[in-house]
Amino acid sequence: MIFSAPLNNFYKPLNPLNFMFKSLKDKLKGWFGKAEPVEEVVVKKPVSKPKPVVKKEVKVEKPVKKEKVKKSKEVIDSERKTTEKVVKDMDNEGISIEGPEGRYDKSLTPIVEEIVVEEEVKKEKKGFFKSIGEKFTHTRFSEDYFLELFNVLELILLENNVALSVVDSIRMSLHDSLVGNDFKKSEIPSALRKALRDAIDSLLLTPDFDIISKIKSHPKGKPFVVLFLGINGSGKCVHKDSNIQLSNGDILKIGGLYEHCSKSFKEQIVNDGKIINISSSNLLVPSFNRRTGRIEHKRATHLWKLKKKELLEIKLNCGNDYSIKVTPEHPFFVLKNGKITKVRGDELNETDIIATPRKISIKGSSINFLDKMKKLNFDAFLTSDEMKKSFLNNRRTLKDLCQHLKFKRNYCQFTTNMKNGQIPLELLEDQPHIIKVKSHRGVKPITIPTYLNCEWAEFLGYIVGDGHIEESYIEISNEDPEIIERLKVLSHSLFGFFPTIRRDERTNNLHRIIFSSATIVDILGMFKLKPGKKGKSLMIPKEILLSNDDVIKSFIRAYFDCGSHASKNVRQIELTSESNEIIKQMSMLLKRFQILSTISEKFVGNVPYWRLSIRARYAEAYAEKIGYLIKKKRERAGEYHKIGLTQGSGKQDMIILGNELKKLRENLGFSLQEIQRNAVNGYEIYEKKGVISRMLLGRLLKFYELKRRGLFHDFLLAINEGSVNRFKQNVTNGVCTTLRNRGFIAEDGHILKDGVLYLNQINNSAALSREMINNLKIANSSEISWAPIKEISIVENDTDFVYDLTVEDNHSFIADGFIVHNTTSLAKFAHLLKKNNLSSVLAAGDTFRAASMEQLSIHADKLGVKMIKQSYGSDPAAVAFDAVQYAKSHNIPVVLIDTAGRMHTKDNLMKELEKIVRVSKPDFKFFVGESITGNDATLQAEAFNNSVGIDGIILTKADVDPKGGTALSVGKVTNRPIFFLGMGQDYDSLVKLDKNKLLDDLGL
Repeated sequence: MIFSAPLNNFYKPLNPLNFMFKSLKDKLKGWFGKAEPVEEVVVKKPVSKPKPVVKKEVKVEKPVKKEKVKKSKEVIDSERKTTEKVVKDMDNEGISIEGPEGRYDKSLTPIVEEIVVEEEVKKEKKGFFKSIGEKFTHTRFSEDYFLELFNVLELILLENNVALSVVDSIRMSLHDSLVGNDFKKSEIPSALRKALRDAIDSLLLTPDFDIISKIKSHPKGKPFVVLFLGINGSGKCVHKDSNIQLSNGDILKIGGLYEHCSKSFKEQIVNDGKIINISSSNLLVPSFNRRTGRIEHKRATHLWKLKKKELLEIKLNCGNDYSIKVTPEHPFFVLKNGKITKVRGDELNETDIIATPRKISIKGSSINFLDKMKKLNFDAFLTSDEMKKSFLNNRRTLKDLCQHLKFKRNYCQFTTNMKNGQIPLELLEDQPHIIKVKSHRGVKPITIPTYLNCEWAEFLGYIVGDGHIEESYIEISNEDPEIIERLKVLSHSLFGFFPTIRRDERTNNLHRIIFSSATIVDILGMFKLKPGKKGKSLMIPKEILLSNDDVIKSFIRAYFDCGSHASKNVRQIELTSESNEIIKQMSMLLKRFQILSTISEKFVGNVPYWRLSIRARYAEAYAEKIGYLIKKKRERAGEYHKIGLTQGSGKQDMIILGNELKKLRENLGFSLQEIQRNAVNGYEIYEKKGVISRMLLGRLLKFYELKRRGLFHDFLLAINEGSVNRFKQNVTNGVCTTLRNRGFIAEDGHILKDGVLYLNQINNSAALSREMINNLKIANSSEISWAPIKEISIVENDTDFVYDLTVEDNHSFIADGFIVHNTTSLAKFAHLLKKNNLSSVLAAGDTFRAASMEQLSIHADKLGVKMIKQSYGSDPAAVAFDAVQYAKSHNIPVVLIDTAGRMHTKDNLMKELEKIVRVSKPDFKFFVGESITGNDATLQAEAFNNSVGIDGIILTKADVDPKGGTALSVGKVTNRPIFFLGMGQDYDSLVKLDKNKLLDDLGL
């Protein structure tokens, strides 16, 4: 990708780690709870400050204990009856409520675990380490004490993208430093900090030499060859008719966006196409952040137009016509093993589920269209005071004004009209909210708002839904009395007159509401609503897309009142149109309100129609957030919430997890019955199918986080410790039966070998379970939904070109409702060499990725260095060889070789790299990975190191990675040092990793 302008100086030379490791730093500080403000205040004011704290604790604890001691059976039975109504209203999938005694399950049995949770909350408020430190009563640091401490630290590390193997290394290092040693209670914090600092210090490998000095000391006459390895972006592109969501609310076809930008920005010819640098346009697009699961607004820096004939059409199981056309190498976000990962289009299969946006947050704006009206042949009608105000500062003569009008007027008529307050609208300098105007074709002037308010949007919705436009009038055909009456009100409010209403003789109830005004017809033309048949070309006006949510709601409600059907007794709303375009736009527009829909094609005779369907929870959301004006539809949609209490979530809210549900449950040691009783009713069915709703998955994960270990684990542990008698007899009987059936315990109750193995599995998989829970939480709470693939087919491109956007940071944008993914460190390193008086030659070894050579060529031109290349598809080893020979013959001291990092570390790529290594004999091999990709970067580095070997690491995007766990992990798994961090977008943003500064920043 091409470098763009610096992002507001993300790179801070004085403290390059200011943002990186922010999350880990904050959590460690909270964990240790050092320098707590409560303690400082108590020292200064020992009397006043502690009192409120004591009172608060008394108020919370005493009443609870009294109620539980004094309540009789009759009182409890009476209180149970008061909760019956609440239970009946519960969602059928829910299992717990708040009652007068606390939390109850569906059988009204009190749930007791809340006491433990309350204690944990108190600990967190103090600072976990400080609270848990109060338990330290012995001089010797015990295993139990260490386990309790590390369980929390482990979660902190995993949440910050530290790899599992590295977490285990930290655990062993801390264990060796602490367990079995004698400490005073006051020594514990400093001992733990030192042990943690030493553990992290051993992970962060930094180089023991300076790479620039090494290059300068290299023998003369033989160039120092540096090979860059890593996963680059692919040559990813979409069909020219793909609808692109912009951050201002607009939805444009990417081909049209390119052509529009090509008029304002210079095109640069590249291999098989063209590129436009649009960095200065500040064009923002919604972009998916895989690390957080959120959709953010990021800047698009470049537009691409490349030749490509073969495309993939990927259809999702969201109706029969929800699809996108992309190049085979185009990456998508999919959910694999409970984790969000990137997969190329040609590596997808019909078992994959793809990310689509569930919510697109766009503020919108207030749209004033007076300037557009001034471009029409309109006259404005002003009062004498308005005339004086408008022309007070105008020093031009009437004759001069008349001569320079865009729409020519007779001078005599012009002056007469001016005296009467009638002026050409283009001369109006004020910006009134309401204005009286008339088109040159109009008969009578009308009074209209000059900005797009909710009433205007509603009127446009009725026009788009049931309207027909002629040259001098608009007609809306409708049979619903609510809409007919509403149109009367709107007409008088917006235009100052009432429409003509006539009964349509063809039916009993249909009426024709006629607005006889050529002026209104011309104004509607500004919204691309022209006279004639609407049909297939119908689109949502751009002004609606750019508006705020209230205006959009008014438009959608009116349009749906005209053209949608609200089903009875089933949560389903359907909108049908002959225009495929407006259905696609509406599907994307509804996501601004977190309403998902499906798109299907149907034929009426030989005419294709498209149907947008809103089902289940999302039909409820539509009824709540947008609704209907028509009483019959409003009442039907109003019942959807009640229907939802028994019907549950729809397909679009289901997440396909396969065996991950069972794997996680068994790793934590829970029984099916335990989860069904305390967390998710009917859970066994969801686990068997490998599918669960978003809402239920949230409940399950919350239960796991609160409980931590299941009954199987606790019972097997109790057998080992000889403390089974602490369980109730009915619990013991049930658990023993299950454990015997699974071969974990014998008939006499002692634990068998398989039981010991299972107990060890639970204990040893703690870190894995934490990571699984964290990944599932991101997938579940993200602003995306997961749609199964229905069909993948190869299609011919029906146009000459495909198109792409380069997007900063997240490298993804939204096309046709799909989330699709899109500065090279080599160029930054070349700049670093140049600053140190070292020239270099660049080798364009990525002969696979579309436009990769052109991207590198742009950098070479900017840096003033030579680039060696061959044609696309040529042998990259030959390119590397040519570059080395060129450097030798021209006495250039350094050769930098770019390589074709694909989306996955495939065997053919590794063989290709092995050949490059044999031919070019590199003196140094850099692995380049993105810090924000977490464990993915660690796995990639490990794969490259195992295949061709790496000598050092560069981590990019460290300036936008607050977690920093990749830096702790990647060096450990490869045993290679981190040389540089990429801390921004400009060429100067490569900085050395300062290990001591990092450890100090972490508070260690």
